[in-house]
Amino acid sequence: MHMVWEEQHYPEYIWGVYYMLGVWYLPGDVDLSEEIDIGDLVYMVDWMFSGGPAPVAYDAAQMDGSSSVDIADLVYFVDYMFDDGPPPVGGPGL
Repeated sequence: MHMVWEEQHYPEYIWGVYYMLGVWYLPGDVDLSEEIDIGDLVYMVDWMFSGGPAPVAYDAAQMDGSSSVDIADLVYFVDYMFDDGPPPVGGPGL
């Protein structure tokens, strides 16, 4: 089951809450803390380079909307966090 709930708020802020395989998540919220912050970046780096735990909601780590999680997602997320890049978009089915 895969559900998407999106809300739009003035002035054109769009954010979505997604449900996949029994987990609600926000795109970019890799650690499921319900906030997109530096903790998510640390979680991704630990997972990708130090053998840390994989995200429970794998699609939350697909920052650029591609079909897999790779270094491009990490670069996309750093750009979002520190250089006003576009927000995370989640997996391809979203």
